[in-house]
Amino acid sequence: MDRTLVLLPLLILSLVGYCNGFATTEYLATVAYPLKGTRFHDTMTKTAICKIQYDWLVRHTKLKTLKKPKTLLYESCGYMQWGVTLGKTFLVARIAMEELAKASFAPDVDPETKNDPIHHFDSDLLLNKANDRLITVRNNILKVFEDPNADYVDLRKTVGYSLHTLQDFYSHTNWIEMKKKKPNWNIARKADLGVPIAPLDMATCSDCKQDLTPEQKKDADDWANSITNQVFEALSMDFNASNVFICKDNILANGHLTSGYFSTEAKVAPKISAYKKCSHGGGFDASVQITARGGINKDTNTFLYSPHYYLHNAASDMAVRATIDYLEGLRRAIKDEQKFGRFIGMIS
Repeated sequence: MDRTLVLLPLLILSLVGYCNGFATTEYLATVAYPLKGTRFHDTMTKTAICKIQYDWLVRHTKLKTLKKPKTLLYESCGYMQWGVTLGKTFLVARIAMEELAKASFAPDVDPETKNDPIHHFDSDLLLNKANDRLITVRNNILKVFEDPNADYVDLRKTVGYSLHTLQDFYSHTNWIEMKKKKPNWNIARKADLGVPIAPLDMATCSDCKQDLTPEQKKDADDWANSITNQVFEALSMDFNASNVFICKDNILANGHLTSGYFSTEAKVAPKISAYKKCSHGGGFDASVQITARGGINKDTNTFLYSPHYYLHNAASDMAVRATIDYLEGLRRAIKDEQKFGRFIGMIS
């Protein structure tokens, strides 16, 4: 039997447990072949958590022979080698990683957040609001750490939700296209994001031409007609091959920060053609048909879902660096290695 047909029902059941939405989890790549090689939110979070756990372990054991994670190679964490060396299973550490990873993709499927642009750094006019929310949540997180009876499971969920928004900044805005070499250190810390944000009356994108090669058109049509995609569509994950664009040099506002508009968020932040704003883009996004046509997201490494797919690796690498910095910032702020160790699962 086709392996896809075996795995697909399991994946669907896991998604239905959340809601009808496109889950940005690495498990999708097991059944959705175009997404193979994509670095999802949980992929990036696990990579960052492994680095944070390793650093904690080295600080407290002084052992330099432990397997050091090669962060941007996205390898599995070295729990087995750590365990052989130290005589531990690191079960709690693994659980903590999974809880944080699960929470980091949840905003894409949670009914309360999936269509709210401030949870995804979408819609350029709401970028400051997205950052303000992260600042507020971070302050609340630090207060929870002060509680001697803190619930670390709930805390990981809260942190994971914030990591999702943080990571989306790099794939949804034009930070990468602005040729930035480092993460934006102001996110979740300062009200000013450090760069001017495109105002309402500024055109941010130009129309993309839908110049797909015959092979690319076939790929889009084949995926649209695939059994897997038809099942996704039955769950209201509507992919339309006519919404697929490959966009290059379509951003007009690289002196200003901008982000894309998404059709599923239209009730909160509608895209208005008169302003020539950017779309999020991809086969799920109907707003790509509104001027400016096309999109700028870098969520995946396939043109079927990401008009700027060729920048996906750069965006995900930057997001991992930003995630590590965010978590390290929490550690420095709480100034309590034991509490932080419990949070990341290094202390049971």
